[in-house]
Amino acid sequence: NILISTVSKVELQTLLASFNTIIQTAFLARASDSFWSSRGIQVESMEVTGYECVDEETEDILQAIIEETTNRINRLQVQESENDVAVAKLTADIVLEQENEVLVRTQKKNKILTAEREGEAEGVQLSKAAATFIDGLNTSIPDLDTRKGLFKLQKALENQNVRTAYLGSGQATLFITPEELQLTLNIDDLMAR
Repeated sequence: NILISTVSKVELQTLLASFNTIIQTAFLARASDSFWSSRGIQVESMEVTGYECVDEETEDILQAIIEETTNRINRLQVQESENDVAVAKLTADIVLEQENEVLVRTQKKNKILTAEREGEAEGVQLSKAAATFIDGLNTSIPDLDTRKGLFKLQKALENQNVRTAYLGSGQATLFITPEELQLTLNIDDLMAR
């Protein structure tokens, strides 16, 4: 009775905005009522288990409000789920980029180490070849500087042969300076003519 009279005194908008407060106020007013205590009953709580509108217009308005509220909650949940998916994707992308960065750094270190090892191997091979060449000429050419010079000349000729073969294959462009051609222009003779 007290709950019905309390609810009937407020407008629908107010009831919807402060439903729990209105119910709690009605409960507190009824809990101290002697009606229950005179019968040996102590009221612990009061709950609304159902409601029914008095007129159809109010029922339609209330149904529309409930439907719109439900739709709004559903839209919010869908948006929240989409946001969670976007955050998870972004987090995964960040982790992937960090792992790619580590991979690129590791590959770079490996390339450097490989180049160093290949350079060391070429150096050892060149050193052995030089020692063999120079030591092999020990008896025929006793001067060490001359033997070193012959080894340098052999390597220069080998490099020149490689460059010439590369040029001959048609996959290179040759740039030559006048000094490399040992070309001299006698401009004074041209001007005199």
